[in-house]
Amino acid sequence: MHLLSTTQAARLLGLSDQAVRHLVRTGRLSRVKSPHGSLFEPSVIERLRRDRASKTAGSPAPAAVR
Repeated sequence: MHLLSTTQAARLLGLSDQAVRHLVRTGRLSRVKSPHGSLFEPSVIERLRRDRASKTAGSPAPAAVR
């Protein structure tokens, strides 16, 4: 099974490494612990990516800050 590093998961989600670690700490993203850090199953990252995309697709664009 091919697992993704934190950086690879972050890139696929359009997030920073720090944001991915926050998702893990808050229990919103599961990981596989390894001696080299956290690893992520591609199917879990893809599911989260789809969930995030569907939530933002129906949201109106934010107003410009002046």
